[in-house]
Amino acid sequence: MTEALVGFAPRALSLLRVMTGLLIIQHGMAKTIGFPVVPSNANIQLFSMIGASGFVELICGALLILGLWTRPAALIIAVDLAFFLITRYLPKSFHPLIAGSTLTILYLLSCLYLSSAGAGTWSVDASRSSGAAMDKFNSTLAGFEPTALSIYRIFTGLLLFQYGLAKIYKIPVLPAFLNISPLVTVAGVLELVGGALLILGLFTRPVAFILSGQMAFAYFIGHMFEGGLAAPALIPLLNGGNAAILFCFACFHLACAGGGPWALDATRGKR
Repeated sequence: MTEALVGFAPRALSLLRVMTGLLIIQHGMAKTIGFPVVPSNANIQLFSMIGASGFVELICGALLILGLWTRPAALIIAVDLAFFLITRYLPKSFHPLIAGSTLTILYLLSCLYLSSAGAGTWSVDASRSSGAAMDKFNSTLAGFEPTALSIYRIFTGLLLFQYGLAKIYKIPVLPAFLNISPLVTVAGVLELVGGALLILGLFTRPVAFILSGQMAFAYFIGHMFEGGLAAPALIPLLNGGNAAILFCFACFHLACAGGGPWALDATRGKR
């Protein structure tokens, strides 16, 4: 199984890129053309800071989907997200669950990772020459990919671990997790233990594979079909499932790519 996952890693990277682009472009569409209709975006002015961010998400999200100029597009989105993280969320709280910044951080991490890892095999970039200047730019960023993979794994683990803490130990205390069902309790245990193992980089591939499956299950049960099988909510921006989807594909990529050099798995492999 491990060999199959390792062999699928370039395509898993492409899946992560495409899904990140799809999730980001929906934010851009909602802010610029009003589809899907999101009440919080009702009064956005196109030439405001949020409106400009919408155009960045729309254009660069499309480039990510295509895998065209992937590294610069991902870097531009990352800078945009970092600005909003610093100006909008950090003044509320440094804790992502309290500030509501978990999804923004996950987008930021994914785009920073894609800016170094590139587009993967299923992309326009893989089938065209970018020119000498762009090739040099890409090769410079690509040199950071092993380190970026480890950072991506650690922070993905931290974001999952916080959910486990909140669900199991009520740290921090959140109304949504005060009286949880047995199913959510199991999810919390997986996030707590699995998140900790991802942070350490221990048993990265099997742990990430399990967490990827859990997040897929959480999306379909807790978001897409929350209202029942007869009334599926198909748009992640409206059903609140953006984070679950991105966690799913991030963990699946980690299951294929491994934990990177900053991991206990790497240390154990050298013995």
